[in-house]
Amino acid sequence: MHFLNMVNPAQSQYGAHSSGIGRVEHVSGGLRLTGLRSGAPEGQSMAEQCQEALDHGLAALRAQGLSLSDVTRVVYLIANAAEFHTCAPILRHMFSSIAPSVTLIWVKALPAPHADIEFEFCIEADEQAD
Repeated sequence: MHFLNMVNPAQSQYGAHSSGIGRVEHVSGGLRLTGLRSGAPEGQSMAEQCQEALDHGLAALRAQGLSLSDVTRVVYLIANAAEFHTCAPILRHMFSSIAPSVTLIWVKALPAPHADIEFEFCIEADEQAD
């Protein structure tokens, strides 16, 4: 596995980009976009963080020549279960025409201070005929 830094090559002390754009991991069988979160979560509602994180994910997909329809799995990491319901309208809208598998992980805290939600997008590589 090798890593390709996106947009901001300087990693924060928290192991991901401080901008919230995350990183692209080229893995056997496809790619993973990890660390997708709000770049400045302090003072934002969980719904605002959710929307910004998804916007970063869409931008990262476009940078790889992909779209949301290429995503086969989404991982939600949430640190504020009580407010997660506020993300439902955003998630319903974002994923209304596709149905990737979903994993929801409730964590005590995310590495970035004040962050309540973070996403990972998984994309399987197209199978090539020999």
